[in-house]
Amino acid sequence: RAALAASYDAAIAQDVIEHVAAPLALLDELGRLVRPGGLVAIGTPDAAAIDLARPGRWHHTLHRPYHRHLLAHPALVAAATARGWTVGAHHRRPD
Repeated sequence: RAALAASYDAAIAQDVIEHVAAPLALLDELGRLVRPGGLVAIGTPDAAAIDLARPGRWHHTLHRPYHRHLLAHPALVAAATARGWTVGAHHRRPD
């Protein structure tokens, strides 16, 4: 429990947000864990990059039932900026 009460310079959530029941609540928790001016890094599939005309190609990305929420990059940026965060960089995953 002490680790969750501390404040950190950075928090990384790689392939996490798509698995949680409440992705926006996860963002709130990450924001609470990181000190002002710190870094939150999130790695997740981009829903906007999925071509549903070729669903077999995206089998791992869709990964039902384990991927509960797939956020499009603009939606994730909007959620971050709504929390007062500055989005510093975006890196696309290789297809």
